[in-house]
Amino acid sequence: MDEYQIFEKHYEQIREQVKNDPYAQSLGIRLTKFEAGTAEAALEVQSHMVNAYGTVHGAVIYAVADHAFSVACNAYGKTSLGLSTTIQFIESAKPGDKILARAT
Repeated sequence: MDEYQIFEKHYEQIREQVKNDPYAQSLGIRLTKFEAGTAEAALEVQSHMVNAYGTVHGAVIYAVADHAFSVACNAYGKTSLGLSTTIQFIESAKPGDKILARAT
């Protein structure tokens, strides 16, 4: 059975596991797309997520990206761990903004 067949056969079970990530839930990150090797996660920035300058804390942005990455990597039912990641902050976000992360 190849990885895509595993994804197809166990889609609901894998989706429930990655959708119910406790840390992502604690931040309010929602899984908006889940396909074989692809995921999308979204978060609406809340006022308590900002730093001393009134912009969203970089750790919050990273958490959304990391969740999408994790879901995409684990879509085939095998536990996968990231060894190294890099992020570039292109633009700041403020409360009320929506952060969307896509991973393939």
